[in-house]
Amino acid sequence: MLRLKAGDWRKLAGLDWGQRRDLAEAWLRVIRASVVLRRRGAKTLERVAGSVAATGTVGNGDLDRARALARLVDAAASRSPVRTRCLERSVALSGMLARRGIPAVLRIGVRRTGADLEAHAWVECAGASLDPEHPESEPFEAFPAGFVEGSQKKNNRSFF
Repeated sequence: MLRLKAGDWRKLAGLDWGQRRDLAEAWLRVIRASVVLRRRGAKTLERVAGSVAATGTVGNGDLDRARALARLVDAAASRSPVRTRCLERSVALSGMLARRGIPAVLRIGVRRTGADLEAHAWVECAGASLDPEHPESEPFEAFPAGFVEGSQKKNNRSFF
């Protein structure tokens, strides 16, 4: 069931039709990413990690557009009927950016906090993190962009 918070209808009414369409797309992509990753697990992760990196130069306004889409994905995920984590959100966002031709890279990394090792996924555009949960002052050590060697050779189409 859709989890709406107080004031959500007012916020939704304040969005233009393009933003509403983007929000609906974000919501569907987050749910799809969650379901697919739960059903297919690590093999899908390998395909996703190998297929979402987009190359090219970031045009005028692309970074602002990417940040706006990241906020919509975050809003959609927080109101999703399924529990989402950073990986589902990052997969959804990277798919949305790729669809719009905005170069971005899905990153997966780790950091040590005391005796614990934390993992995290996020999307970068023009070298800047689009992750609202972890500002760049809390860095994770990202795996190299090609850490899933050969995944693009197996299947070169984007799953999301």
